[in-house]
Amino acid sequence: MASSRLSLFGYATRFDEQALPNHPSKKAFLEHYQPLHHIRALAAPGAAAVELIDHGALSGSQASGLIPVFTSDAPLKDWTPVPANELPFAQSGLAVLDKAHEGSVRCFFDPVLDMRLLWTKQRTGLPSGIISAVLPVPNVQEMAAILTSLRFVQSPESGIWSCLTPMPSLKVDLVLVEACTAEGWQDTATLDAPGCPCLALMARDTACYGMQESTFSSCERVSFSLMVNNTSCLITLLRLSNGLVLELVEAQK
Repeated sequence: MASSRLSLFGYATRFDEQALPNHPSKKAFLEHYQPLHHIRALAAPGAAAVELIDHGALSGSQASGLIPVFTSDAPLKDWTPVPANELPFAQSGLAVLDKAHEGSVRCFFDPVLDMRLLWTKQRTGLPSGIISAVLPVPNVQEMAAILTSLRFVQSPESGIWSCLTPMPSLKVDLVLVEACTAEGWQDTATLDAPGCPCLALMARDTACYGMQESTFSSCERVSFSLMVNNTSCLITLLRLSNGLVLELVEAQK
């Protein structure tokens, strides 16, 4: 059902692995571990790529570390508006989002995706889909340093952080806002939490992503190899200071 919902925004399946081995070292990042899991990767022209991952169960409240921003001509009819004071970031963050997206950003609950998300009206000539994601963080400067070490650059005009990549399909834009406690959200979510508990990035050389810098020295992390979509990959999982899990995926030759 989630795939059908995302198809309304132009998403189509890139690959679908229904019985992929779930590495035991991921147990520290899961509430409920099972030996196999299901990954479906989707993409839409000009939008952020998405992976739908089924770990067999959902655990706890929605993850607050990463909130997608959708754009389309109009909100879906079955979406329910969510008051701004129920979001896990300071009210000043709304002005930051409006500036970044050149328009009003609103929050809704999607009953099919079973999550709260952000939405802004689609601008003329631009595609629909997920155009960015919001990172509510306790320390904006600290997260800015992390993004810089991960080869993100910030636009001085919009404030958006963009990943430096020559491949449009791997493009991801992020907006940093000051986090606050909100009911119905969990700050330190597991990978089987509702919503978006993980940000995945492709990496050519994991060692070049500041993995040994003090920025990451206190992060909980695991690494393992996994065959995904007929490609052998080195997967590194790190838990960042805002509770978000960062996944670095490096294709191995």
